[in-house]
Amino acid sequence: MARRFFITLFVVVVAVFEAFSEIMFIAERLPLKGDRTLSDVPWPMPASWSRDATPLTLHPSSLFFHSNMAHCDVIDDAISRYRHLLSLLKDDSPQSESDLKQVEITVESEVCEELPYLDMDETYSLQTHGARVTIVTHTVWGALRGLETFSQLPYEDSGKVQVNRWTITDRPRFPHRGFMIDTARHYLPLAIIKKHLDAMTWSKLNVLHWHIVDAQSFPFVSRTFPELSGKGAFSPSHVYKPEDVSEVIEYARLRGIRVIPEFDTPGHAHSWGKGKPELLTPCWAEGHPNRAVHGSHAEAENMDPTRNSTFRFLHLLMQEVKDVFRDHFLHAGMDEAHYMCWESSPNISDFMEEHNIGGNYSKLEQYYVTKALDIMAGTGKDVIIWQDPLDNGASVNNRIVVEVWKQQRNETNCNVNASDGWQHYAALVASSGNRMIISSCWYLNFVSYGEDWRHFYACDPQSFTDDPAEQALVLGGEACMWAEFVDGTNFLQRSWPRAAAVAERLWSPGHVTDMDTAAFRLDAHRCRLLRRGVPASPILPGYCGHYDNGMGTQHQNALTASGTAVTWAAASWLIVPPLHVLLHVVFT
Repeated sequence: MARRFFITLFVVVVAVFEAFSEIMFIAERLPLKGDRTLSDVPWPMPASWSRDATPLTLHPSSLFFHSNMAHCDVIDDAISRYRHLLSLLKDDSPQSESDLKQVEITVESEVCEELPYLDMDETYSLQTHGARVTIVTHTVWGALRGLETFSQLPYEDSGKVQVNRWTITDRPRFPHRGFMIDTARHYLPLAIIKKHLDAMTWSKLNVLHWHIVDAQSFPFVSRTFPELSGKGAFSPSHVYKPEDVSEVIEYARLRGIRVIPEFDTPGHAHSWGKGKPELLTPCWAEGHPNRAVHGSHAEAENMDPTRNSTFRFLHLLMQEVKDVFRDHFLHAGMDEAHYMCWESSPNISDFMEEHNIGGNYSKLEQYYVTKALDIMAGTGKDVIIWQDPLDNGASVNNRIVVEVWKQQRNETNCNVNASDGWQHYAALVASSGNRMIISSCWYLNFVSYGEDWRHFYACDPQSFTDDPAEQALVLGGEACMWAEFVDGTNFLQRSWPRAAAVAERLWSPGHVTDMDTAAFRLDAHRCRLLRRGVPASPILPGYCGHYDNGMGTQHQNALTASGTAVTWAAASWLIVPPLHVLLHVVFT
């Protein structure tokens, strides 16, 4: 009898560990620190939570969702998505009685808001008790965040789906929690962008900063100026047509994600000139225009500020852009307006003399910046710029939001450990009274061997000052994935789960800083992303149940999937079972 008991116990324990996602030490002499028992706490960590490990059973196929918001597309679409995700859980006992029977969503405002926006209310409370899960929120956007948290709570155990008793009250620390994608250095297929938007909402990021064009290519198809993409895109298939852009915006909207486009000028504009060469300042060499000097300047790369036609063009293009992109913000770029082409041009020299700005090219930049920002403000949108004009002495209106991206470091050293010094730049922006977004320490395109997510997790966007008034100027931050060496084949792997570390820093309270414990939770979230079709990279040795065996097939399916489709390879491993709960079931 005893022998049979221990054999049975061994089989159960093996099954438990096979079902669990398990990270391990790098070497035996380096055991993992932190509290593994918190691995089931949702990601990002809620503002306030408590749990009772006594499990409730639920049958996903019979779980009923009810909302007080009738015919609200944001809520209806979310319920459909999360019902589908939950249905993928393996439930071998559908005939037994379920403890949890209903998810009750109450939106107190009773307003079906159409578009997400800065400062939207994303707070929610969640409780699992009796036969109900209750999610109470003031807006539909809070309901989305509450549904995501609920979807992370169920786990599988011995063919049953169970949920602990949770009480959660949650709110974001910052209203702007973004991710910048670069579709000019390499084109990103729509399926990859959509899967990335899924991962963003599963991590509670809420802004897609779309750096849609740059010097290398102009993939945005303009109805007003079709020659821009006609000659400036990589090819006719490497473009985003108006219907493609609308599809991305709508997909993001239903997930509570804003889409902010960036059209970067006056620099980074080489591709613009392929379709409209008159926009750019010809670069001169050896007394002739349109001459490149390797290592110094291209044939043409900066907008020409001497022509009124340049600003008439910007006005017409921005009028189109403001109608295509529905968010209240536009990103005007304005970084790295290198002066070499302006300095080489006799036309620029003549213009500067006529306007009494001599050889001060920063004043020429100020001239361009002022006129361009006036044009963008004329669209009725609020404007974001990179920090460079302020660094160069330009004064901008306090309504302009400044994105801080620089660090005081050796720019030839791309080691993400060298991430100090951005606080200096943030303090300068704060002294001007402008609101700001921090991205300096979250350049995910910089990759180092090891647990580099820890460097991203350690960055606090308010650490540049102790002054509450200056801290209040920080709207939040953005992870950035510049795409010189990134395309659809590796974008998702490099982005996730490293971007999730940024997401927790921007969502969770400032005191949530225990990286050793976060490692267990991030590993659980990484496995969750894998099982939902995102090929997220590992953070340490270990495994994610049996999923890893089918990773190649799953990755290929993830690249071709669209909408809310989740591959069958991921179906049985949707939610990561917390180890301490499984052991509780085994040994009690």
